[in-house]
Amino acid sequence: MKVLKYQLEDKHQENVDLKKNITQLCSRIDNFESLIKHLQASLEATQNQLLDTINDLNILKKNTNMEGLEIVDLKIPQLKCKGTFTGHNGPIWCMTVTSGLLISGSSDTTVKIWDLVTLKCKTVLQGHTGIVHTLAVCGNRLFSGSSDQTIRVWDLETYECLSVLTDHDNTVCALVVAAGHLFSGSYQHIRVFDLETYECVQSLKGHNHWVRALTVSGGYLYSGAYDVVKIWDLGNFECVHTIQGGCGSIYSLAVSNRRLLAGTYENTIVVLDLDNYQIIQKLGGHIGAVYTLAVSGQRFFSGSYDSTIKVWDLNSLICVQTLNRHTSSVESVVVHSGCLFSASADNSIKVWR
Repeated sequence: MKVLKYQLEDKHQENVDLKKNITQLCSRIDNFESLIKHLQASLEATQNQLLDTINDLNILKKNTNMEGLEIVDLKIPQLKCKGTFTGHNGPIWCMTVTSGLLISGSSDTTVKIWDLVTLKCKTVLQGHTGIVHTLAVCGNRLFSGSSDQTIRVWDLETYECLSVLTDHDNTVCALVVAAGHLFSGSYQHIRVFDLETYECVQSLKGHNHWVRALTVSGGYLYSGAYDVVKIWDLGNFECVHTIQGGCGSIYSLAVSNRRLLAGTYENTIVVLDLDNYQIIQKLGGHIGAVYTLAVSGQRFFSGSYDSTIKVWDLNSLICVQTLNRHTSSVESVVVHSGCLFSASADNSIKVWR
C-alpha cells in the first residue's frame, strides 16, 4: 500500500509540474502571438505607405509629362539599428541629450544618465514617486516632470537634487526651457518658472484639456492640447494666436521651415502653415497615436503606439522609411550628432544611424 501511495504522490506531482509547464508555455505563446500582431501591423502600415508613395510618384510623372522616365532609386540613406540601452524596469516615456550624455525617464520613477560612447548607465537619479513623463536641460541643470505632480531640478555635475517645485496640482506632462524660464504643461494650464529663483511667475491659461506638447521656435511657445494649438509670445507671455479644430488630441509638436507638425491621438501628423495657420496636409501611415516628433535637417521622425518610427522627407512630406525594431509603443525620439535615439514601452532605448 505504501508503494502505491508513493506512486500516486509521484504521479500527482508530475501532473502539477505538467500543468505548470503548460501554463508557462501558454504564456509564452500569448507573448509570441502579441509580437506577431505588432509585426504584422507594422508591415501592413509600411506596405500601405509604399503603395501611397508609388501612386504619388506615378501621378507626378503623369502631370509633369515624364511618362517615359523610370524612377529606379530615390538614393535616400537608410537608418539601421546600431545598439540598445537596457536597464529601466518600466516603459521609458522621455529622453533628452546633452554634453555626451543621454538622459531617460521611466515608469520605474527613475531618471537614468547614459554615456553615449559606451552605452552604459553612469548613474540613476531617484526621488520621484511617480512616472517620469518629461525632461528638459538648461546648461548643467536637468529638469524632470512627473505624475507625482512635482518638477525636480538636478545638478548634472554632482547629480544632486537642487530643488523640488511643487506648484502643480496634477501630472506634469511636458517641459521646455526658453528665454530664461522653464515652461511646464499640465491639466488645462502651463506654469512659467524663473530659472534663477525657481519661483512660478505666471500661469498660462486657456486650454480646456491636458497640455501634453510644448515646443519653442522663433520667440514663440507652441502648446498643444485637445483639438487646439496656442501660440504664446515669449516676451510677455501673451497668447497671440489660437489654432482651433482639425487636429484632434495633440500629443507632440515640432516646428521647421514655417511649418508646425502636430502628432495626434487619431494616428495622423497634421502639418500646418505658420504664415496663414491653415492645414497643409494630414499625414497617415501610423496605425496608433503619434506620441513623439523630432526634426533634423530635411527629415523628421515620428514615433507611435504602433511600435514603429517613421522617417519623413520635410519637403515632399513622404515617408521614406519605417523602423520596426521596438516591440511596444515608441514614446520618445531625439536626434543628436547624426544619430536617432528612440525610447519605448518595451523598456529599451535604441540607437539608429
